[in-house]
Amino acid sequence: MRLLVQGNPTEGFSVGDTDHRIDNARAEEIAEKCFRAGLLLVEMEKLNEAYALFCRGIELNPQHALLQFALGQAFDSGLGVEKDDSKAVEWYRRAAEQGLMGAMYFLAEKLQHGQGVHDPERALDWYRKAAEGGLPEAQFTLGEYYLLCEVEPVVKNWRQAAFWFRKAAEQGHSNARLRFAGMNEDGLGLPQDFGAAKYWYCRAADQGNVQAQAALEQYEAE
Repeated sequence: MRLLVQGNPTEGFSVGDTDHRIDNARAEEIAEKCFRAGLLLVEMEKLNEAYALFCRGIELNPQHALLQFALGQAFDSGLGVEKDDSKAVEWYRRAAEQGLMGAMYFLAEKLQHGQGVHDPERALDWYRKAAEGGLPEAQFTLGEYYLLCEVEPVVKNWRQAAFWFRKAAEQGHSNARLRFAGMNEDGLGLPQDFGAAKYWYCRAADQGNVQAQAALEQYEAE
């Protein structure tokens, strides 16, 4: 998620603004300035300064979900601070619990791959929450779970896989379009439909998906 900020990101901003005696409304306003200015500093590759601003903002408004997510990203990738998967998980969790879908997805990824904490069942819960919230990457991942997984807590379920691939495909997710096309072609989880398969292969191919382009070539060769 990227916010575009016009002008000088630190204009009207001073160290004195971090005084904890300021009222809540002012604190929230300054925390938002810290977040927006921090994003610009990240784009300028001034990572240490960006991290410092994110920390300053979270001190003023500990419930700022996007600042929590920004700190999760900082610890996840080592942006302005030493990489720490456990801290990344904690900050992602705080933002996810406030309904931030991007944080839900990144938290699920960490839990699934054992980065900081290994908890596949909880990872699946967060993938599902993000998918139900409309995040296409989470919808695609959930589709992959149902298509391929043969162990608890998920078992192979082609109908569910097709459902989630379609959701992501309709939002323009290239690999979901490829998967959904293949499921139509093979009749997995839904009636076999070559017309629908070709349609979704075309949509994925239009996005430069090499596998979809190859599938279309096979159609034309037949």
